[in-house]
Amino acid sequence: MTRPHGATQYLTVTGVLHPDNRLDLEPGFLTTEPANAVEDPDSALVAEMADADGRSLLRFRVSYGSPCTDGAAFADRLVMAKVPFPRATRMIRYLLDGIVIHELEVAREAPRVRLFWEPTEDIQGVRPVRWEGEHPEGRELRYLLSYSADNGVTWQPLSLPVDETEHEVDFDRLAGGDRCRLRVLATDGVNTTEAVSTPFTRPVQPCYPMILAPEDGTAYERDEPVRLQGQGWYLEEREPELDQLEWASSVDGPLGTGAIVELSGLSPGTHTITLTAGREGRTATTTTTIRIS
Repeated sequence: MTRPHGATQYLTVTGVLHPDNRLDLEPGFLTTEPANAVEDPDSALVAEMADADGRSLLRFRVSYGSPCTDGAAFADRLVMAKVPFPRATRMIRYLLDGIVIHELEVAREAPRVRLFWEPTEDIQGVRPVRWEGEHPEGRELRYLLSYSADNGVTWQPLSLPVDETEHEVDFDRLAGGDRCRLRVLATDGVNTTEAVSTPFTRPVQPCYPMILAPEDGTAYERDEPVRLQGQGWYLEEREPELDQLEWASSVDGPLGTGAIVELSGLSPGTHTITLTAGREGRTATTTTTIRIS
């Protein structure tokens, strides 16, 4: 993975701490992005980085806590952190209340990965993206595929970490631009290597419309009020569209404009409700169906 000279590296740490103090970790990825690399001073879980002679290079208190649920109690604890990673690290120890509960040996060599992606002039719809990877020490690898519409300034993950070497990408759900790239990261659990495609061009996408209410197939009585709620989303600007919204019925015609429309007295029958969202030249539509008895 190409890094600025002297840049601090961070290791993503994600997993589950069980009640019996077993720590199950997902493969980590090295990054130079410092966002969320915040130590939890009150945590009893410590990540210790050690060199080849076992000498401690760094200790970092790692956040962990209960999953976000609807009030259900879970004994397992989620572990999620980004830990500074000294370049001389050869062993990672995780300690709970001072007792080692998990150790991970860091390979001396990094994975190798190659991305097979030859963009065409018209990149639309679902397209397969393939890559291949190997490790000099024969270690198992996990991969993470990402997409950028701004020449790699920001990256949008397209998959969870997987061991497969192919992933189908729906490009119609991704922002367009003239400096788009794909990237695959390969990790052996710590060491991370990337392969990045050459820039390619995709058209700017129309506004993405979303009907939030009513749910498809909802039934109403004849005089029951109907509330339409929706919005649009511009993929490139990462901004919502809350004004340029038009509603129509297959039975009663235009119904109104805006993010929320309150209706009453719709004609009996099955209505296909259409939402058109977006500024001129970037409109798109979506539909839902309701039934008025």
